[in-house]
Amino acid sequence: MQDLFKTGAVSPLRYFGVAALVLGVLFALLNPEGTTDRGFVLALVQWLAQAVLPMALGIGAHRVLHRSRRFDQWNPWLKLAMSGAVAAVVFAPVSFGIDVLVGADEGPLNGWELLDEVGGVLLPVTFAWVAINAPFVLGYRWERHAAREVTVPVTDPVGTVQPPPQPAMEPFFLSLVPAERRGEVISLKAELHYLTVVTTRGRSMILYALGDAIGELSPDSGIQTHRSYWVARNHAVALVRKGRGAEVTLSDGSSVPVSRNRLAEVKTALKPD
Repeated sequence: MQDLFKTGAVSPLRYFGVAALVLGVLFALLNPEGTTDRGFVLALVQWLAQAVLPMALGIGAHRVLHRSRRFDQWNPWLKLAMSGAVAAVVFAPVSFGIDVLVGADEGPLNGWELLDEVGGVLLPVTFAWVAINAPFVLGYRWERHAAREVTVPVTDPVGTVQPPPQPAMEPFFLSLVPAERRGEVISLKAELHYLTVVTTRGRSMILYALGDAIGELSPDSGIQTHRSYWVARNHAVALVRKGRGAEVTLSDGSSVPVSRNRLAEVKTALKPD
């Protein structure tokens, strides 16, 4: 199954959108307690909003939390639980407002009702967020089947077959980077389903998997220093010890962490030839 599913071939935004749509339609059909009694169409709108908004908040919370170096080093399941919980707390008053708008609850919202709403959405939103992201964490990814190019050998006038020219292949993930920021890759950083791509022309965030991006680069062009980081070998300026760990200083002035279990490998890879 792991060979069949590769997230790099499916936009996580599309994945989340389909998941939210399925959840919204499912709850509208099941008509659980708390559903508006003003008809199926309004119930569908209610549950689509209740599915789409917390998912968007989950993505936003995870991206914000990922800016913290400490959060970045957590277990992926714990990170998902934390970002899901943050999304649930932020979503609680919004959820109450949606219910009031569709006539499924009465306002106004006071402190006790807010606490009750938080308690009501915390577990289901966090659980749903973790469950929906589980395939990505477990490594299940959808395959991208690229069209196979057919080349025809070139024959010179004497009749000798000349090998076809081999075009330089740009990594696919760079095609997702805005044209004005495409350049020589300096570093990559995984942020859940997002990938921060730092090039000699700027920094961009795209929907892509770190493992897929590394697979599209030459094996000797760089080294993965950490579960969430990759650096280009020719842009590594120095390896600096930081307590029990280390950091690689890069040509753009930034630095990336080196995990302890990768330190020896990174030292070897970054030695001058």
